[in-house]
Amino acid sequence: MSKPEIYRSDEDWGRGNGRINPEATNNPYKGVADSKKVQRIDFGVMPVITLYQPWASWIIRGWKTIETRTHNKFKSLMGKRILIHAGLTTDEGAAANNQYLSVRQLDECSTYPNGFIIGSALVYEYRVLDENDSRAALIDCCSVIRRGLFLSEVLAFSKPLKAQGSMSIWYYDINKKERVKLK
Repeated sequence: MSKPEIYRSDEDWGRGNGRINPEATNNPYKGVADSKKVQRIDFGVMPVITLYQPWASWIIRGWKTIETRTHNKFKSLMGKRILIHAGLTTDEGAAANNQYLSVRQLDECSTYPNGFIIGSALVYEYRVLDENDSRAALIDCCSVIRRGLFLSEVLAFSKPLKAQGSMSIWYYDINKKERVKLK
């Protein structure tokens, strides 16, 4: 499957219309995508994955386009829009030990929000990774068998949503602003 084009919205999430404002002055992810096209996302109950920081923010900034796991439990997310939750845990060594980030990116690594849904992304491919995927995943994909969620159409929420996460797939109702269990 080819990588879909990135779309960004031009209206503020706070207006309740399911859109975000990537150019808002309070948006730390301003400029992630350069497309001026607008896509209406039908937010409702959506699957969520929780990541340690700064990995979650690196996805929202567009630096990390492949999310990795050593298990295959996320395979069911292929073809779906997912929410990106920044967990309460911060991986303190992620930036210092990351050979795939530029000096500019390392300089931008400071504080990130924890305990919030900070955006969404479309999973357009899922597969076992190889050495060619390491740069996009921001992690070595050779020494351990890793599976990857290939992400595009990343949307940063100008108003992150406070939520308690979990290290499995979980679900959140954006309209009700609450975690839900699917029947």
